Amino acid sequence: MDASGLIDAAAIEPLRMMESAAHVAAEDAGALGLLEKIDSIRIPQGVWRYSNPAYQLGKRLGCRGFETGLAPISGSSVQIMLSRAAEEIQQGLRDVVLLASSECGHWTRRQKKEGGAIPEWAHFGGFDPQEGSGDVPAPDQRFGGEEMQVGWWERKYHVQAIQGFALYENAMRYQKSEGLDEHRKRITSLWARFAEVARDNPSAWIRSAPSAEVIGAAAGDNRMVSYPYTKLMVANISVNQSAALLLCSYEMAMQLGVSEDRMIFPHASAETTRTHEISHRPDFYSQPAIGLVGKKVSELAGCRCDEIEHVDLYSCFPAAVQMAAAELGLSLDRELTVTGGLTFSGGPLNSYVMHSIAGMMQRLRARREAGHIERGLVSSIGGFIAKHALSIYGAGPPGPRGFQHACVDDASMALPKRELARDCEGPAVVETFAVMGAAGAGPHHLLLSCGIATGARVWAECHDPDIVTSVEREELCGRRVDVSADGVATFQ
Repeated sequence: MDASGLIDAAAIEPLRMMESAAHVAAEDAGALGLLEKIDSIRIPQGVWRYSNPAYQLGKRLGCRGFETGLAPISGSSVQIMLSRAAEEIQQGLRDVVLLASSECGHWTRRQKKEGGAIPEWAHFGGFDPQEGSGDVPAPDQRFGGEEMQVGWWERKYHVQAIQGFALYENAMRYQKSEGLDEHRKRITSLWARFAEVARDNPSAWIRSAPSAEVIGAAAGDNRMVSYPYTKLMVANISVNQSAALLLCSYEMAMQLGVSEDRMIFPHASAETTRTHEISHRPDFYSQPAIGLVGKKVSELAGCRCDEIEHVDLYSCFPAAVQMAAAELGLSLDRELTVTGGLTFSGGPLNSYVMHSIAGMMQRLRARREAGHIERGLVSSIGGFIAKHALSIYGAGPPGPRGFQHACVDDASMALPKRELARDCEGPAVVETFAVMGAAGAGPHHLLLSCGIATGARVWAECHDPDIVTSVEREELCGRRVDVSADGVATFQ
């Protein structure tokens, strides 16, 4: 869709976009008959006011006797829904499952800016639309557990995703003993490589391939959102994008005339929907729960993650990519996206993974046409690196056991925890920090995670303007502070 101009409400309505994507998916498979066989429709929650969009979409498609599903706001929702669908199809419980998603954040923002009318479906009042409305029943299934794991400190300090991931980024820089300039050059170069992939992706939202220097420069529209992240280093949710995936058994595909050169097979997936709250994680530069999920999916697929030919790591922020690569044993020098990532390809809230799976499917098809039967690894993250789902797909069928899936919640919750000191005053050392401030208003104060002599963690704030504005010139991690009883830190 044209990102440069306004599109009328009828064309941009999310349900209409999903309906169109479903038809395109069936046409792409070369089997329009797939739509007639759909017996389950599953959709991740978006920024729109539908209580059960799967039901409404099914009616538009003319489906009969179908089950409906809705997943919460979480980047891992798509993969969790797909894994359940693959298991059910393999067990003979479902014939054809449709996954669909859409967001029109760009159109909605433009309408508001231009003073245009906003339809009822766009008046989203939160992440909990009412159950059922009028003739629309409640969804039959809910997927993915809770929306986001938010601890008391996140609520108290009003931490959003941008600041949460900045905590990780700053901690990783300090742990690597990198200088500020060295670190910025490294992460902007990483993101420039993602931008280059988006340039060659016809479905990407930003295809201009900005350089590392442009990505890192806080100038013009590319404002600093929370050090070290500029706007061109964070997920871009202001997009008009839709996607759909159709899953069925091999036998059903053959019955409906799907050519084998159009088929891509899910091999294995693993997930965890439960991890310790951020306050209780041992550090901010690693997340071993990702490693647990990676180890399990490798066991199920019979190969190491670094042996897989193509990878798309969930890329809401550079920290997410670096942390996943480290835990999965992937080099940052290899290509880590097939789409261009959530900044450049587009980050339609929690439905990006629908697009990354579709992009991986296209990559594997293209390689098969060139004579190579290869595999692809797709990762997803929910919350502040709280939920994880990994999947492996192949141009050829999986082994004799078929599709394999596992959940590692128990192992994830058994990982070490760190004590949190809620009421503490005295000396402490800064572990990491995030710059806090309203969008476009500039930095206001710092949120600090500090360690104390007992080994526990304490949260504190710093409102000293000289310290707040020094973050781009001086390393604050490792500095000593005095924390007052009311949680205010004074740098020594």
